[in-house]
Amino acid sequence: MDGDFAPIVSPPFLPQTNARLTLLVLREISKVLLLIAKRAEYLISTGPEARQVSGPATAAQLKNFALCQHLQEIHTRVSSMIMGLPTIAADVLSPSLGAIYGVACDSITSLFQAMIDRLEACILQIHDQNFSAVTPSSRSGRMTGPSGPHGENRAKTN
Repeated sequence: MDGDFAPIVSPPFLPQTNARLTLLVLREISKVLLLIAKRAEYLISTGPEARQVSGPATAAQLKNFALCQHLQEIHTRVSSMIMGLPTIAADVLSPSLGAIYGVACDSITSLFQAMIDRLEACILQIHDQNFSAVTPSSRSGRMTGPSGPHGENRAKTN
């Protein structure tokens, strides 16, 4: 998937005198971008290791992050290059750029959804804690008893 799109989408490469030929070249570029998006979609890791939220990043997560970064780079480069081209270029390339962007997002969505699920579970666990059983010490202002699993660990270390 490595490649430099600058020569392909740059104004000197596109035939400026023949609008029909320019349109044909832009359609081929669009097809290439769609093929890149499709290939990248097959490369996305989707197993449980891609959704792990504890510990360091797994190989699958690093692969998905690299894929996302690469697709974003392609999207950014092609988008910036079509600024100087006729508006037909944007019209022809927009759907394929949208596909590139969508696959880039899909490559990391499962991890971020797992993070959200984990945070929601932690918040619900905090809400389920019985904090009424713990009373502050009258002199020190510190809690006299443990408050949940984190408080038990803290009480062991003190």
